[in-house]
Amino acid sequence: MNSLVTITPSAPLRVLRLRRDTQGGLHGCSATVWGCLPWQEGPPVPARHVLHWRPPRAAPLPEAGSLVRMAWRRDHGTPQVVRVWTLPQVDPDVDLLQTVPRSWLPTDGALGGMPYSIMDAFASLWQRMTAPWRAWFNALFWHEPRRLQAFLTAPASLQHHHAHRHGLLLHSLDCAVRALRLAQHDPHVDQSLLLMAALVHDVAKAEEYEWDERTQSMRLTQRGELLGHRLGVLEWLAIARESLPEALRVPPPQALALYHAIEACNAPDWVGLRSPRTPEAHYLASVDALSGYAQLIDAHWRQVRRQGQWSAALRRRLYCPVHDGAHTDAARVRVA
Repeated sequence: MNSLVTITPSAPLRVLRLRRDTQGGLHGCSATVWGCLPWQEGPPVPARHVLHWRPPRAAPLPEAGSLVRMAWRRDHGTPQVVRVWTLPQVDPDVDLLQTVPRSWLPTDGALGGMPYSIMDAFASLWQRMTAPWRAWFNALFWHEPRRLQAFLTAPASLQHHHAHRHGLLLHSLDCAVRALRLAQHDPHVDQSLLLMAALVHDVAKAEEYEWDERTQSMRLTQRGELLGHRLGVLEWLAIARESLPEALRVPPPQALALYHAIEACNAPDWVGLRSPRTPEAHYLASVDALSGYAQLIDAHWRQVRRQGQWSAALRRRLYCPVHDGAHTDAARVRVA
């Protein structure tokens, strides 16, 4: 007897490609998905899989990039997909980095000056946030898979710090790691708020840059030219928060504190920005600058040259590594 088994995976499947199949008058679908299938043997390891099923003619099909679940049955011992449907509601317990192919993510590297696994680092930060903050983060990307892919793959700048593929994600994680390290014993800090601010403070850069085929380099989009990413972050956050059910919304005072932490910076009054007035805003402003500066130093002193290397970020001045000895760990860095 065939038995229908409805599966609720620990992590949903992400549709990478979808295709309609028509053979002999029968209508079916094929989808390339990323994730763990419930009938896989051994430990659950995410991978690419191809699913085939025959949806009812009136049933809506999932879009490429969307998160889905499925129902399946065993037909003479062979797993058969019966139905695939899109997940409409944001789930605060889904780690989004576990739902994307590895090509969307950088290789492991250093965060906060220490070696880290990217997946483990994000998971560790993720688990420290409460459910409403996790839901708010997920709501930014749940129905915007292209935005998620851009956030994970875009640079953090065009010519300054982290100006390379995956730079935006690495800078965001680096800021979160540094902020948590500095504030972990501060009783006045809301750690969930601080981690959220660090992770999303530059998120709108996902739509600020685009690839220019003519120059084979990144350039500003029209939105980036006209608005920049600061306004985009606040816009996306406000829309994402309103999309959540009341029970999962961060209360207004904490939401205001998040907006302030992201918007505030140390700048002259005439610029129109507000100076930091909360602990979280001060920590974020500090680690944001430190993360960028540390990455620039690392990028410009890899070649051990006493005169340093040219940097566009310093208006064509030099980063000068001054070493006590060749290849020592006690190297000092000064800016010319």
